[in-house]
Amino acid sequence: MIGRDKREVWVSATATKVDYEGRTATLATLRDITADKAKDAALRAAEESRLRLMDAATEAITIVQDGKLVYVNPAVAKGPASHKSS
Repeated sequence: MIGRDKREVWVSATATKVDYEGRTATLATLRDITADKAKDAALRAAEESRLRLMDAATEAITIVQDGKLVYVNPAVAKGPASHKSS
């Protein structure tokens, strides 16, 4: 949607049929979710940045959530042999 100020505005829309003065009408509600979309995009960018950082790490990194292994970086596959002492 385009706002009065010509900016793109994201909206969430709901509609329902209602009885209005004895006739069927449509009641629609629009909610501006532009800020929510911007927050979601920022969160996705931060997550992608975090994953790139963990993928590039030379140390083994694993993430376990609710007892399930959900992330393993490439350094884990290299095993202990890749971590040589100086």
